[in-house]
Amino acid sequence: AALAGMSFDLADAKKAHLRGNHSLALVYSMRAAAQVSAAFLSAAIGLAAAGPYLQRLIKIHGRNRFLTFTYKTSTQLALRMAFMLRWCIRINLVIFAASVALEMLLPNELQNYLNHCTFRKDRDNGTPKSVEQELINFHKAIEATL
Repeated sequence: AALAGMSFDLADAKKAHLRGNHSLALVYSMRAAAQVSAAFLSAAIGLAAAGPYLQRLIKIHGRNRFLTFTYKTSTQLALRMAFMLRWCIRINLVIFAASVALEMLLPNELQNYLNHCTFRKDRDNGTPKSVEQELINFHKAIEATL
């Protein structure tokens, strides 16, 4: 899930960068980096917790090189579990803070519609060509927001 979120955030960062909104691109990039870090830390914590299961697999299937290597890695990661959990909590806080900042700072589709509709004060943004186009934009904005 974190890797999927990272790919969407990187795509949004690229779009924001191409539009010239570099601060928004930086926030998206930071959130993508935090999600990748959270994915690796989650995998490391899962591997560290899998030590007893890996030991049982070694007893059942013999001393396979992959199982032995994975078990050694698991025991080393289990020793560093407290350190990893501290970092995991910090990274999740960064993801949460970036998500809240993006939700609070970015306008949604309805706010974008209200900036371009016929009934606004500042008419410098341009208006739709017809009433039908205005209604289509209004329905799209409500549909996207709700």
